[in-house]
Amino acid sequence: MDSKDIFELIRTVSNSNITNVEIEENGFSIKLKKETGNLCLQEEKKEENKSLDNYGDNNNDNNSNNEEYKIISSPLVGTFYASISPEGDAFVKVGDRVQKGDTLCIIEAMKLMNEVCSEVDGEIAEVKCQNGSMVEYGQELFKIKC
Repeated sequence: MDSKDIFELIRTVSNSNITNVEIEENGFSIKLKKETGNLCLQEEKKEENKSLDNYGDNNNDNNSNNEEYKIISSPLVGTFYASISPEGDAFVKVGDRVQKGDTLCIIEAMKLMNEVCSEVDGEIAEVKCQNGSMVEYGQELFKIKC
């Protein structure tokens, strides 16, 4: 699935009464969930035998005492926004507890504001982007300790 297909899917879901879409293709999965008028994007690359090393963690660091982490990646190319407005507080910061479905940030693409939601319950261990920065598809945004 390329970015053109993803943008078309986002437009279709945004302009319809559809609230959930899940697509799996060639080991790639994308989930779109619309809640109260906002589109919540979750994507995951499926790989066999995932380990912490696949997420760039070094097993020799201080976080290797059997703690699990979930990396939340950008589901599309766009501008990363940590809050709803420039003056507003960030949706999340390091140390905050989140639940599955909580909004972590907004990615603006083609003048559409797309919420990126937590896929797990846990604690924000790292925010990997700065407010207002451009992000690429698949770029790591958050590290969550499960």
